[in-house]
Amino acid sequence: MKVTIAPLVCLLLVNALAANQAGFRKTLLLDSTKIESSENIRIAVGTPVKYHGNPLFGEDRPWEPRFDNMYPNVIWDGTEKIYKCWYNPFLVEVEDWLGSTDERKRWLYPRQSGLCYATSKDGVHWEKPALEILPFRGQSSNILMRDVHGVGVFRDDRESDPARRFKSIFVNQVEGRRTTVAVTFSPDGIHWGKQTVLSNVKLMADTHNNALWAPTLNRYVAFTRDWDPREWRRNSRGEIPAVRLVARIESEDFENWSDPKTVLRGIDDNLQVYAMPVFYYAGIYLGLPVIIDAKDDRTHAELAWSKDTVTWHRIDIGTPFIPNSEKKGDYDWG
Repeated sequence: MKVTIAPLVCLLLVNALAANQAGFRKTLLLDSTKIESSENIRIAVGTPVKYHGNPLFGEDRPWEPRFDNMYPNVIWDGTEKIYKCWYNPFLVEVEDWLGSTDERKRWLYPRQSGLCYATSKDGVHWEKPALEILPFRGQSSNILMRDVHGVGVFRDDRESDPARRFKSIFVNQVEGRRTTVAVTFSPDGIHWGKQTVLSNVKLMADTHNNALWAPTLNRYVAFTRDWDPREWRRNSRGEIPAVRLVARIESEDFENWSDPKTVLRGIDDNLQVYAMPVFYYAGIYLGLPVIIDAKDDRTHAELAWSKDTVTWHRIDIGTPFIPNSEKKGDYDWG
């Protein structure tokens, strides 16, 4: 069904109310094929207001020396009536990061990351439960997995097997080096089972890997990172002679996946897409492409949309959806 957009806010509101009363689904008018005609309007990015009490929690445990690329996954668990967060800090000692700049560029230092867990009743005040799954030096911790990087977690309410209610995708590590892309399952998001390695997904996947059930496609879709060229090594100055790409894979059972295909690339080699979390909302897929400025080594989040998870449309390219702080050293400096 096509709709006609009038340049009057009151008319839009009345039409939306009438549609809702008639039983129509909520629709985001990002797809121009759903709009019969329009005048004096354009798509623009709104700016969310950040909570004044940010950041909500920090590196306050012995096994949290550095969040860095935290890659948080936050959901509302309607069954337990709480917010859940899985995040991906480095678990190494602080001293391990005190090497020279040259050593850090060439990865000549220990680097181990893991998956940690936190909960909240209101989405603002968070608790890190003391669990016995992976104690840290004899102390209870909220660590759920070790030697994993860029973990994406989600709750799959359509799953018929309770043991596979929660699903995750990530790249596992050996001696701090990223090795293979893998998935695993959990009944509660806390106790995770054996990893299934995706042998055909031969990517570095050094990003926030994330997956979802795509209802319009009737399958799972995941997003990870590829490189151009795929095989590269840092040069003698520690520079990366390659470009980050967003890669897509799909699966009917979350264990057997398609070969990766590139679905998004930055507008130029200096403004690359570092990661892109994706979610389904109001009949469309929304993405948060994280753009890294390769010259300044800063990132910011923009907004994109897709009808099919393959062809992506960026909105107001270059305009941050979530702006960074202008004060160097702030948590959201970028």
